[in-house]
Amino acid sequence: AGHRAIAKIDDKVIDELSLQLNSMKGDQRLRALQVIMLMGKESEVEARLLQLMKDPDHKVRATVVRALGLTRTTSAVKALLIALQDPDRRVKANAIEAFEELKHPRVIDLIHPLMRHPDNRVRGNAVKAMIVLGRLAEAVPVLDGMMKDPEPMMRRTAIWVIKESGIKDAQLRLQELLLREKDPEVAGKARDAFVKLKEKETS
Repeated sequence: AGHRAIAKIDDKVIDELSLQLNSMKGDQRLRALQVIMLMGKESEVEARLLQLMKDPDHKVRATVVRALGLTRTTSAVKALLIALQDPDRRVKANAIEAFEELKHPRVIDLIHPLMRHPDNRVRGNAVKAMIVLGRLAEAVPVLDGMMKDPEPMMRRTAIWVIKESGIKDAQLRLQELLLREKDPEVAGKARDAFVKLKEKETS
């Protein structure tokens, strides 16, 4: 009886959240999406999520992409393929992350050109995904270029990729970057990443 009561409560909450997904206010749609993801109920509202891929609010679209990545259905994958072409950088970056999580090798040809994207977040996510998917020959030269890029944000993103991708010789790469880094904020990020990798190694 208790399980049935909880199920009924869940159904009522999902019904209410589904109504909020139709709200005229972008922030309300966004909050509803976030709650649905916290509850792990993405699959129950997938049809509405697919419709929201055309939402005018880029924050909503970016969150929808994250949610669809968790449903792992054929329809979701098709929507994520389209999201790779979205004009917004967050939407693109989240779509790359979703495919990385899905370990979806068929999208390598689509992710590959995004390693040259001018936005640091999109480029970083693309490089990380290619490393995780085992395409080191293509990804490592781009990562090396990011480490020497004149833009501090691109170098900071390179540090994030090194820390999160599990790439071989990660600590050595960070040491090499630190030897030539002039920007104190970037150097600080590199030191933090180095320490975390060291801690992970010894834990």
